[in-house]
Amino acid sequence: MNAITAKEGARKHPPEGQYVTQRKCASPPPCQAQAAQAAQAAQAAQAAQAAQAAQAAQAAQAAQAAQAAQAAQAAQAAQAAQADRRHHPDLQANLHARC
Repeated sequence: MNAITAKEGARKHPPEGQYVTQRKCASPPPCQAQAAQAAQAAQAAQAAQAAQAAQAAQAAQAAQAAQAAQAAQAAQAAQAAQADRRHHPDLQANLHARC
């Protein structure tokens, strides 16, 4: 076996416990890059879903607050109308005349 063949054989089959160092590429393999992109896309989708859920919750709270405000306004209007009827002499006279 000549010297060149022995060197090639040593590279292909290193002694046990030793590792052959190979030149590494500057960029990761395409499959790793795609996996990283997929993970980033999944994180972005989760963040978007969380933002949408938060917006929906805020919209629901705003709608509930608006309904509560409308109910309070309606109750105040009803109380004011009752108070007007009690204190308005013409309405009281009409009520007594009907009875």
